Amino acid sequence: MSGNYKVEIAVRVTDPAALRAAAIKSYASFNAKATKDEIDDAFGPEDDINVSACLIELFDPGESPEGTSILESSVN
Repeated sequence: MSGNYKVEIAVRVTDPAALRAAAIKSYASFNAKATKDEIDDAFGPEDDINVSACLIELFDPGESPEGTSILESSVN
């Protein structure tokens, strides 16, 4: 049925460096020419990882699944 739905996913981050690497890989697939500075701005440097930004990149990378339109995303 068409309409608005709220999907919640709880995750435990066990390896922030691996999470950051996965987020960078996802980001790079759409931004092949991204510089190290752009990546650090988006996800934090290796010694100060922005976990929230990494999670949003992976769970809401900008393209909605077919048949949907993501309205918003946030990380708490």
